[in-house]
Amino acid sequence: MDAKPIEKLAIMFADVAGSTKLYDTLGDVAAERIISDCITAMLVSVEHHGGTLIKTIGDEIMCRFDDVGAALAAGCEIQQKVKQVTLNNPQQPKVRVGLQYGPCLFKQNDVFGDTVNVAARMAGLAVAGQIITTQETMSAAGQSNIHSRCINALEVKGKQEAIQIHEVLWDPDDGELTTLLSSGAKTAKPASVSVLLKYQEQEQLLCQENPEILLGRGAQCGFEVIVRTASRVHARVLLKRDKAVIVDQSTNGTYVKVDSGEELFVHKEEMVLVQAGQISLGAPSMDEDPNGLVYYRCQYNAVSN
Repeated sequence: MDAKPIEKLAIMFADVAGSTKLYDTLGDVAAERIISDCITAMLVSVEHHGGTLIKTIGDEIMCRFDDVGAALAAGCEIQQKVKQVTLNNPQQPKVRVGLQYGPCLFKQNDVFGDTVNVAARMAGLAVAGQIITTQETMSAAGQSNIHSRCINALEVKGKQEAIQIHEVLWDPDDGELTTLLSSGAKTAKPASVSVLLKYQEQEQLLCQENPEILLGRGAQCGFEVIVRTASRVHARVLLKRDKAVIVDQSTNGTYVKVDSGEELFVHKEEMVLVQAGQISLGAPSMDEDPNGLVYYRCQYNAVSN
């Protein structure tokens, strides 16, 4: 059956954060029961807001919605339900949600295309308890009671412009955050960013006064990272157009892992740093001694209009 273009859809990925640790801690039977109950609860919220399950992938669900506002509302309801259960049951895992709205291809009951890829990337960027989406999705929602804040920009291969990343504010306690952006409001300017880098006993702040730091095992590097998989000058971390990026120039590549998110591989290209996480030179972080990892934390400062 040929793929047929369909009207724009909102695609949601939602997965159970920390499931591996749950299996290690509780054992297979108990962990599987908790994760299964969590997925069932997520699907109830999806159905309540008119969504359709496309498939379940382990501890993750992929769903589609005809209405972008309904997709955002479903994501908020999922997080609110999980929070209530967690208050009474500390073993209840948290959930990460990623959303994107745009044109898709529909084939044999599955959905494909750039919109799906971006939605999956947003879920990978989210940490436990977060909903991450894009400016494009928030703009498509129009006037609604769903709010978000612009947290950074992400450069994606094949796209000429960086994607503006938004965190959906589903928790009433988030109302105190300063960089609020309603879905119908004027787009906020990206926040200026500084990055705190830590490696063993070394610590440096990447900022306007110190806009570039070299990582590698060479003595000329600002952070001399002594691991066998690192090149002498392995990567640069620098400020670029109100965001922080890491530029790999190594033989083995660089692995960047956002806290509680997926680990991304960067080789001879650049990637925008978001939130907080760890940088591993030349090997996946799980294969590296924790003492060989560079830890980073982005700090955002609102830019006045």
